[in-house]
Amino acid sequence: MGYTNGVAIFIATSPDAATVIAAMTYGGYQPPPFPSGTPIADGHGLWFSAGSGIVLFANGQWYAVSSIGGQLAGQCV
Repeated sequence: MGYTNGVAIFIATSPDAATVIAAMTYGGYQPPPFPSGTPIADGHGLWFSAGSGIVLFANGQWYAVSSIGGQLAGQCV
């Protein structure tokens, strides 16, 4: 989804409210590495491929969980 400052990923909390959880601004780059691909949601949070690793968004924070990247296949149990 595009927004004024660049490209961002949002968490929608209602039909008219959303919070940016990751952003890449035009002319700049902010950590964590910008997530890519289709996220996987499970009881732990939202899992994303990001750069050369896997990141987890949970409890309003980002966690680097793997330094090995790849396409996510399914939920963690």
